[in-house]
Amino acid sequence: MKIHAIEYGRSQLPESMVFAGGSENKYLEIAFLLYVVETMDRKVLIDAGCDDLPGFVLKNFVSPAKAMADYGIPPEQITDVIITHAHHDHIDGLRYFSHAQIHIQKEEYSRGNAYIPETASLNIFDQGSVVADCIAVETIGGHTAGSSIATVQIGNIRYIFGGDECYLPICLERNIPTGCSHNKEASQAFLSRFRGPNDRVLLTHDTQIHTGIITERI
Repeated sequence: MKIHAIEYGRSQLPESMVFAGGSENKYLEIAFLLYVVETMDRKVLIDAGCDDLPGFVLKNFVSPAKAMADYGIPPEQITDVIITHAHHDHIDGLRYFSHAQIHIQKEEYSRGNAYIPETASLNIFDQGSVVADCIAVETIGGHTAGSSIATVQIGNIRYIFGGDECYLPICLERNIPTGCSHNKEASQAFLSRFRGPNDRVLLTHDTQIHTGIITERI
């Protein structure tokens, strides 16, 4: 089993959005990352990315489909897509994966169904679901009402794909939720829960993660 990270652009967020109590006038760089979990017979994409993001200044930005193809995993190879939540930058790219099974929490489906291809095979879950061997999704409800995470167990290491429950490692280091949580208590519980020595939290906007195979570097 391998985990691939694919960066397709960068932007900035005010510190006050990245973590509660941050400055509104200080900006922090964020990345836009796709993660692909590759098993013997599946390629599972964590969030679908976006082709544009109105209101944001973007740099080194390309279509997530192009970034994947350039990396060597074209969209047609993806068998499953897990959507952590229905914000534009996580769900806009679903049109490239109309042949894949889409796993999405029921409240996020209600908010984001306009992005979902009509021909897509859907797994709409409530509190959680098993996607494949060693790969599961679980509703957290911190960032949005139905926001979810994905977990992958490889040996004794548990990889946690946090979506936007946490923007950058500084939130984990300081144990402080983002500044734009739907439910701050749920966000705090997420931060407190995955702090074990064998936990590896992977974030969609982490600038410290670079394109390549994550499982051989962490």
